[in-house]
Amino acid sequence: MFLKRRIERLFKTVNKDIDAILIKNSSRTHIDPSFYYVTGLNGVFEQGAAIIFPDEKVHVVASQLEACNIKKKEINVHVFRSKKELEETIREILRSSRKIGVNAEDLIYRDYIWVKKILPKAKLIDISKEISKARLKKDEKEVKEIKKACRIASRVAQKIPDIIHDNATELDIAGRIEHLMRLNGAEDRAFETIVAFGKNSALPHHVSGKTRLKKGDFALFDFGAMVNRYLSDITRTFVYGKASKLQREIYEVVKNAQQIGFDALKDCITFEEVHLAVKSYIDKTKFKGKFVHGTGHTLGLAVHDGGRLNEGSKEKLDENIVLTVEPGVYLPRVGGVRIEDDVLIKKGKIEILTNANRELIEI
Repeated sequence: MFLKRRIERLFKTVNKDIDAILIKNSSRTHIDPSFYYVTGLNGVFEQGAAIIFPDEKVHVVASQLEACNIKKKEINVHVFRSKKELEETIREILRSSRKIGVNAEDLIYRDYIWVKKILPKAKLIDISKEISKARLKKDEKEVKEIKKACRIASRVAQKIPDIIHDNATELDIAGRIEHLMRLNGAEDRAFETIVAFGKNSALPHHVSGKTRLKKGDFALFDFGAMVNRYLSDITRTFVYGKASKLQREIYEVVKNAQQIGFDALKDCITFEEVHLAVKSYIDKTKFKGKFVHGTGHTLGLAVHDGGRLNEGSKEKLDENIVLTVEPGVYLPRVGGVRIEDDVLIKKGKIEILTNANRELIEI
């Protein structure tokens, strides 16, 4: 039922004269999240493809390694044992299709050229924007999985004060966080865990390294869990030891900014308006210009699932969109604070899905 609705929504959103949609996976590191969205198949399906038609017929072309795992009656399964068989199968399924929609955003160039070669008479039409828009609003099943991932991330965030210690390295704590997520039911991490100590916390996308924790440091943790392909994303910042006056000021501004973001989700119309409300508040404090990224992003099968709360984003807020609210203040050579939570937009209100403590904690 969920798959039928998703395919209906996808073709309605595309609203173009196309004969079929081709979702093509590449190697393990280039698996299109939309493959799962239209098939519900929780496997790798490396080099495989999903082909869907306006009459809602779904074809999956899978290697013999994974085809046996497909148990859904509504899916037509085609097995390939070689690259030649893969080419012949896709060519046969799409033999009558002249206009084919592709997700160019997740289709690597090598596969694009390959598809053009095996379907020389077909016109490939980029529908990546329409796919992102269709995936923006989550159905009941998707919300359920995201909530599970958020509960795991929240539980782990609450345990962080118990696992950090003097002289610990960022990599050590990142590994412990990921282990805790698995112990709590995660299938995998949502993305590479960020642990940033001291001045490293002023780098929003710091890569965890061998920096050791010391007294007086900000300690920033940005991580998420994966459950049935759906993701969570949470950030908490602590002070290791006694917080200075400046650290308290930074934290209070960020906490207030996040609350403004929560309120704006209920009052604003577009993604951009939420961001501008948060940015405007921070820029009225002594930390003007120190909020250097967007206020958040949509969340789902991808950690940045199609939409962003930033300047220029005219996407309208709507019911059943899940997104993050993550303001930050970053002072080079001092450190930074980011507080991030995942939020479900409901009719006339919001539901905050990550419920770990947001108050300043001194460890």
